[in-house]
Amino acid sequence: MITGESWFKVPESLLFIFQGTLPEWVGGKDLILYLIGRIGVDGALYQAMEFTGQAIAALPMSDRLAMCNMAIEAGAKNGIIAPDEVTREYVANRALRPFTFYASDRGTEYAGVQEINVSRLEPQVAFPHLPENTRPISEVGEIPIDQAVIGPAPTAVLRICGWRLKS
Repeated sequence: MITGESWFKVPESLLFIFQGTLPEWVGGKDLILYLIGRIGVDGALYQAMEFTGQAIAALPMSDRLAMCNMAIEAGAKNGIIAPDEVTREYVANRALRPFTFYASDRGTEYAGVQEINVSRLEPQVAFPHLPENTRPISEVGEIPIDQAVIGPAPTAVLRICGWRLKS
C-alpha cells in the first residue's frame, strides 16, 4: 500500500443459466439456495458467479440483489447479473449522477457453465448449519421450529398469511 499499488487476482467466472418459468412461491432466494445446495459452500471458491436466463430476467430487483449477495455463501467473490431494463428502471430512480452499465464480453470463456431448469423447483429450506444443507419444501416434513429467519416476502404472501407491514 505504501507504493500506491495493490495486487488483485481476477477471479474466473462460472455461468449459471436458469431456464424455465418460476413456479408460484419460488423466487431468487430459492434459486440461490437450490444452487448452493447443488454446488456446496465451496463450489465457487474465489470465482465470480454470473446468473442469466429466462428465470433471472423475470426476477424483481430485490430477488436479484438477494442472489448476488448470497453468492458469497458458495465461496464466490461476487455475484453478477447483467443489467437490463429492470436494472435501468431501478437505478434511474435512485442515481444522483450519470451511470454506466457493463456486461460480460461476447465469447467470454467461463470456468464452468451449468444450466438449471426451474419449472419444477419448489421453495427451498436451508437447514442448520450450512446453506448447502438445503431441501425442497416437500422434503421438510414436520419439524418443530424453535427459531427461524424469514426472508423478504411478496406483499401477496403477507396478505394471505394475514400479516401487515409497518409503514
